[in-house]
Amino acid sequence: MMNIMNFTEKIEILKNKLIQSSLTGHELALEAKKIVQQLDWRDFKREQVLSFLKEPILDQHYTPYNFGRFNLTLVKTPRFSIQVYFMDDVATEIHTHAFHGYFHYLEGRVHQAHFERLEGKQITPLLKCDGIKLLREEILYPGQGCLVIPGPIHQVLRLDTQCTVLMVMTHPFLKQKSELILPTGHIISQEQISDRFYRLVTLLQAAPDLKNSILP
Repeated sequence: MMNIMNFTEKIEILKNKLIQSSLTGHELALEAKKIVQQLDWRDFKREQVLSFLKEPILDQHYTPYNFGRFNLTLVKTPRFSIQVYFMDDVATEIHTHAFHGYFHYLEGRVHQAHFERLEGKQITPLLKCDGIKLLREEILYPGQGCLVIPGPIHQVLRLDTQCTVLMVMTHPFLKQKSELILPTGHIISQEQISDRFYRLVTLLQAAPDLKNSILP
């Protein structure tokens, strides 16, 4: 009889192979992609993550409500972590990353938009307008994934009610300037982006007709 591995066993295989590789950064992300794609995740069920919620719980990368409907760090080492996200109807902001990694979709289809960075017009030392334009779009299905590279700009929209993402994230994060990219194409650059700016982004996504009242 064929031995079918459960979710916990697959994560253990992924963890051990990445530890043995001694790779870092982009090379580690490429290796994670190869290993993840060699494993069969089609039998994934959300209740399988419960095995990682035993006491004492592992040191977590995100707070419980800081990312997605639910997030859990399954593995954490000095070079990488393995995380799972229940994203469901949660759309990301237009954003960049400060790390190398690999996203793999266990459940749900997503629409991913890639943007090109433009020179734009500097309005203030912290604010630039017309800083991006749409470059290309794609649909990703369960079993597919996407490498994360610092610098490129993208946004992910969920196409199905249930969307689960497996993430291999490299550590430490790269040191780079924080940027918040608004749906209008404005780019806000500062080391600490305040809660007010995040509220403005949410407001613009909900009511884009207010952009002339909010932004220069």
